[in-house]
Amino acid sequence: MNSKLDNIRFTLAQIDVVSGDLEGNFNKVKSIIVDKFIHDLSDVIVFPEACITGYNVGQLFENDEFISEQINYVKSLVDIIPYNKVVILGFVNLIGYHRNGLPKLNNSVGIINQKKLQIYNKQLLANTVHHEDVKYFEAGTESKIFNVIINHQWINIG
Repeated sequence: MNSKLDNIRFTLAQIDVVSGDLEGNFNKVKSIIVDKFIHDLSDVIVFPEACITGYNVGQLFENDEFISEQINYVKSLVDIIPYNKVVILGFVNLIGYHRNGLPKLNNSVGIINQKKLQIYNKQLLANTVHHEDVKYFEAGTESKIFNVIINHQWINIG
């Protein structure tokens, strides 16, 4: 069987993230992309959820400067990713503000390809002792299919 997916190579970048260390976490992500991913044979690299902020940062999720800085780091990756490679990484997306002035957030996935950032917002939020997604994030409202270019082929991912 010869399908479009037969020739796609993936890299899973299970990095050790430090909660709250935006610059350090970003530098890890960027280093892996620039030093390894761009030059190896992989077509797609996948990073963890909230890989720039760290997952358990508590009240830092309520600091809009912290969130905005993290989003700027994510957006800066768009320019360094080759057009036909795909980077998938979890980040915290600012979607507005609550009446009390706190940021309204989504726990999101960014798909970087073709020199653009596409976003999916997590729909099923964890609500346990160690995972307080519902405390800090709004649930996404729609499923999406993303059209990406890999090896000069259009591929749908979702």
